[in-house]
Amino acid sequence: MRWLGDVRYDCVLVARASDLTRGWELGSHRAATPGLALRWLRWKARLVATALDPRPGDSGPLPAACLREVHSATANPGAVMRRWVGDVAAQDAALARLHGGRPATVCAGDDAVHYLLAAHPVLVPPGRACGWPQPRGRAPVRR
Repeated sequence: MRWLGDVRYDCVLVARASDLTRGWELGSHRAATPGLALRWLRWKARLVATALDPRPGDSGPLPAACLREVHSATANPGAVMRRWVGDVAAQDAALARLHGGRPATVCAGDDAVHYLLAAHPVLVPPGRACGWPQPRGRAPVRR
């Protein structure tokens, strides 16, 4: 049997409390190609990095005068996301996973919150590429 539909890529950015009691979807997208899914993941990873680990000059939520360098032994999810965005080998591996029909994920967290960026292939029935319902029967004729 042969599948007659299309493949799309569901992308999501989720934040979850470390104790797993709460979670928040921070964004979602359905991409038409693996390359577009990877582009969305990079965009969201940059947003997380800028929000959680701003650098002077970044167009983040805080003025540059408010920023100071903090050295900490705890994990830094913003820095993890920034490193992933700049890692060409990680980008190639994520794209290969998506082309191979497997999910691509990036995870980072600290003591309070864990962040998950993910894209995975989804089979979409014919005519539902945009998620719109199929028309049923003929439309009534108005006279």
